[in-house]
Amino acid sequence: MPVKGTEPIKANENERQALQKIEEVLNRKPLLSQSDNASLPRLVGPNNETLEIPMSVFQVLQQAVNYMMHGKALSVIPCDQLLSTQEAADILSISRSSLVQLLEAGKLPFVEVGTRRRVQLSDVLEYKKHRSQQRRDSLAEMLSISQEAGEY
Repeated sequence: MPVKGTEPIKANENERQALQKIEEVLNRKPLLSQSDNASLPRLVGPNNETLEIPMSVFQVLQQAVNYMMHGKALSVIPCDQLLSTQEAADILSISRSSLVQLLEAGKLPFVEVGTRRRVQLSDVLEYKKHRSQQRRDSLAEMLSISQEAGEY
């Protein structure tokens, strides 16, 4: 379920060749020269106007093109976007009731908007990252214990 106002964008098959060329250009190493400006990425507009692209925008372009090249749809969502509990649960791949338990236990911050709870996207993503790291650490520990016991 997409977040409201952020419909997913997916490249169609006719765009694949153009995306491949764009990806090649975006992944090229910049040429080093005397002038610092020579290596900055640029965008050429419809009227041949040339604009320097900030590195943050360049990195977003690289990621977006990479996702689209692999057939993935994407949405651009601000990190401070407030999500419904169902949207947050969907991102975490858990049930809404499990998410509510996390909120009530104070493991994930939320705000109340009227009678509804809202969770900030950045908090959901941070929780997801932390949860993934905990899982990796636990698996590594289990593997270590198994190896020490001679079971693996």
